[in-house]
Amino acid sequence: YPLCALSPTTILKIDLEEKSEVLTNASKVNGMSAKHLRDKLDNLPVERKKPDSDQDKSIIHVWKTVSLRFDDFVRHLMSLLPENFLSKIVENPHPKIKMLSSRLDPMAVESEVIAFLDYLCDIYVESEFWTSGFVQGIVNK
Repeated sequence: YPLCALSPTTILKIDLEEKSEVLTNASKVNGMSAKHLRDKLDNLPVERKKPDSDQDKSIIHVWKTVSLRFDDFVRHLMSLLPENFLSKIVENPHPKIKMLSSRLDPMAVESEVIAFLDYLCDIYVESEFWTSGFVQGIVNK
Protein backbone atom coordinates (compact mmCIF):
# COMPACT_ATOMS: atom_id res chain seq x y z
CA TYR A 1 0.00 0.00 0.00
CA PRO A 2 1.89 3.01 -1.24
CA LEU A 3 -0.17 5.54 0.74
CA CYS A 4 -0.26 3.62 3.97
CA ALA A 5 2.57 2.62 6.30
CA LEU A 6 0.27 0.23 8.16
CA SER A 7 -0.66 -2.76 6.02
CA PRO A 8 -3.31 -5.41 6.78
CA THR A 9 -0.53 -7.94 7.42
CA THR A 10 0.85 -5.62 10.11
CA ILE A 11 -2.54 -5.40 11.77
CA LEU A 12 -3.17 -9.15 11.56
CA LYS A 13 0.41 -10.08 12.46
CA ILE A 14 0.62 -12.72 9.71
CA ASP A 15 3.12 -13.29 6.97
CA LEU A 16 1.26 -14.00 3.74
CA GLU A 17 4.40 -15.56 2.30
CA GLU A 18 4.48 -18.11 5.10
CA LYS A 19 2.80 -21.41 4.20
CA SER A 20 0.55 -21.74 7.25
CA GLU A 21 -2.10 -24.43 7.50
CA VAL A 22 -4.87 -21.87 8.03
CA LEU A 23 -3.99 -19.91 4.89
CA THR A 24 -3.52 -23.12 2.90
CA ASN A 25 -6.96 -24.37 3.98
CA ALA A 26 -8.54 -20.99 3.24
CA SER A 27 -6.97 -21.02 -0.21
CA LYS A 28 -8.16 -24.58 -0.86
CA VAL A 29 -11.74 -23.81 0.22
CA ASN A 30 -11.69 -20.60 -1.78
CA GLY A 31 -10.49 -22.53 -4.84
CA MET A 32 -13.21 -25.17 -4.45
CA SER A 33 -15.88 -22.50 -4.04
CA ALA A 34 -14.63 -20.57 -7.06
CA LYS A 35 -14.57 -23.74 -9.18
CA HIS A 36 -18.08 -24.69 -8.09
CA LEU A 37 -19.45 -21.24 -8.90
CA ARG A 38 -17.51 -21.07 -12.19
CA ASP A 39 -18.98 -24.46 -13.22
CA LYS A 40 -22.46 -23.21 -12.36
CA LEU A 41 -21.94 -20.03 -14.39
CA ASP A 42 -20.62 -22.04 -17.34
CA ASN A 43 -23.89 -24.02 -17.29
CA LEU A 44 -26.13 -21.04 -16.56
CA PRO A 45 -28.93 -22.01 -19.02
CA VAL A 46 -29.12 -25.48 -17.46
CA GLU A 47 -29.03 -24.02 -13.93
CA ARG A 48 -31.86 -21.60 -14.73
CA LYS A 49 -34.09 -24.48 -15.84
CA LYS A 50 -33.68 -26.27 -12.49
CA PRO A 51 -36.38 -25.74 -9.87
CA ASP A 52 -35.60 -23.17 -7.18
CA SER A 53 -35.59 -25.88 -4.52
CA ASP A 54 -32.63 -27.61 -6.23
CA GLN A 55 -30.69 -24.35 -6.24
CA ASP A 56 -31.51 -23.75 -2.59
CA LYS A 57 -30.30 -27.27 -1.73
CA SER A 58 -27.10 -26.67 -3.67
CA ILE A 59 -26.38 -23.42 -1.86
CA ILE A 60 -27.14 -25.00 1.51
CA HIS A 61 -24.84 -27.93 0.69
CA VAL A 62 -22.00 -25.59 -0.28
CA TRP A 63 -22.52 -23.51 2.87
CA LYS A 64 -22.50 -26.58 5.12
CA THR A 65 -19.25 -27.68 3.50
CA VAL A 66 -17.60 -24.28 3.84
CA SER A 67 -19.15 -22.87 7.02
CA LEU A 68 -17.08 -24.74 9.62
CA ARG A 69 -13.80 -23.93 7.92
CA PHE A 70 -14.94 -20.37 7.32
CA ASP A 71 -15.89 -19.98 10.98
CA ASP A 72 -12.48 -21.36 12.01
CA PHE A 73 -10.74 -19.02 9.62
CA VAL A 74 -12.65 -15.98 10.90
CA ARG A 75 -11.95 -16.97 14.52
CA HIS A 76 -8.26 -17.31 13.65
CA LEU A 77 -8.24 -13.87 12.00
CA MET A 78 -10.02 -12.38 15.00
CA SER A 79 -7.42 -13.93 17.32
CA LEU A 80 -4.66 -12.20 15.32
CA LEU A 81 -6.25 -8.77 15.65
CA PRO A 82 -5.11 -6.79 18.65
CA GLU A 83 -8.07 -5.84 20.82
CA ASN A 84 -7.48 -2.15 20.27
CA PHE A 85 -6.52 -2.17 16.59
CA LEU A 86 -8.77 0.80 15.78
CA SER A 87 -7.02 2.84 18.46
CA LYS A 88 -3.66 1.85 17.00
CA ILE A 89 -4.74 3.11 13.60
CA VAL A 90 -6.26 6.34 14.93
CA GLU A 91 -3.32 7.07 17.26
CA ASN A 92 -0.60 6.25 14.71
CA PRO A 93 1.71 9.32 14.42
CA HIS A 94 2.46 8.87 10.70
CA PRO A 95 1.04 11.91 8.85
CA LYS A 96 -0.56 9.84 6.09
CA ILE A 97 -2.27 7.59 8.64
CA LYS A 98 -3.40 10.68 10.58
CA MET A 99 -4.93 12.11 7.41
CA LEU A 100 -6.78 8.89 6.58
CA SER A 101 -7.78 7.93 10.10
CA SER A 102 -9.46 11.27 10.71
CA ARG A 103 -12.42 9.51 9.07
CA LEU A 104 -12.39 6.73 11.69
CA ASP A 105 -13.42 6.85 15.33
CA PRO A 106 -11.60 4.47 17.74
CA MET A 107 -15.04 3.28 18.92
CA ALA A 108 -16.39 2.82 15.37
CA VAL A 109 -19.03 0.21 14.69
CA GLU A 110 -18.58 -2.47 12.04
CA SER A 111 -20.31 -0.53 9.26
CA GLU A 112 -18.04 2.49 9.87
CA VAL A 113 -14.91 0.30 9.73
CA ILE A 114 -16.14 -1.28 6.48
CA ALA A 115 -16.81 2.17 5.03
CA PHE A 116 -13.30 3.26 6.08
CA LEU A 117 -11.74 0.17 4.45
CA ASP A 118 -13.76 0.81 1.28
CA TYR A 119 -12.44 4.37 1.32
CA LEU A 120 -8.85 3.08 1.62
CA CYS A 121 -9.42 0.67 -1.25
CA ASP A 122 -10.77 3.49 -3.39
CA ILE A 123 -7.72 5.62 -2.60
CA TYR A 124 -5.43 2.69 -3.43
CA VAL A 125 -7.14 2.03 -6.78
CA GLU A 126 -7.10 5.73 -7.63
CA SER A 127 -3.43 5.96 -6.66
CA GLU A 128 -2.58 2.95 -8.84
CA PHE A 129 -4.41 4.54 -11.76
CA TRP A 130 -2.69 7.93 -11.51
CA THR A 131 0.76 6.38 -11.04
CA SER A 132 0.29 3.80 -13.81
CA GLY A 133 2.62 3.83 -16.77
CA PHE A 134 -0.29 4.61 -19.08
CA VAL A 135 -1.32 7.80 -17.27
CA GLN A 136 2.26 8.86 -16.55
CA GLY A 137 3.10 8.42 -20.23
CA ILE A 138 0.25 10.76 -21.21
CA VAL A 139 1.05 13.31 -18.48
CA ASN A 140 4.77 13.41 -19.33
CA LYS A 141 4.20 14.08 -23.07
